[in-house]
Amino acid sequence: MCIKEKIQEKLGLKTFDEMERKLNLKNQTLKVWLSNKSKTNSKVEKALLRLGFLNEDLRLSKRLKDLKLKHKKFTALIEEKTKTIQEISELLKEIDEVA
Repeated sequence: MCIKEKIQEKLGLKTFDEMERKLNLKNQTLKVWLSNKSKTNSKVEKALLRLGFLNEDLRLSKRLKDLKLKHKKFTALIEEKTKTIQEISELLKEIDEVA
């Protein structure tokens, strides 16, 4: 069963137009993505990942890997900024106590 048929089965829809509307994609986006294996589209790939299509296509696997890496980077950045804010707050508290 090809990915198009799996999407149709999962969504319970028949046409590309119906599937694209259900996935909040612009006209012909899904059709073009499915017809051209070298084409990438983050909205299509994220929508299909949400449906649970993790290993159906190499592009989906790559998008999932990229999203995990991006999440890891942002988490590290947030932790770093939180630590900096805490240090500044402690410094300001010490300054207020002295003044």
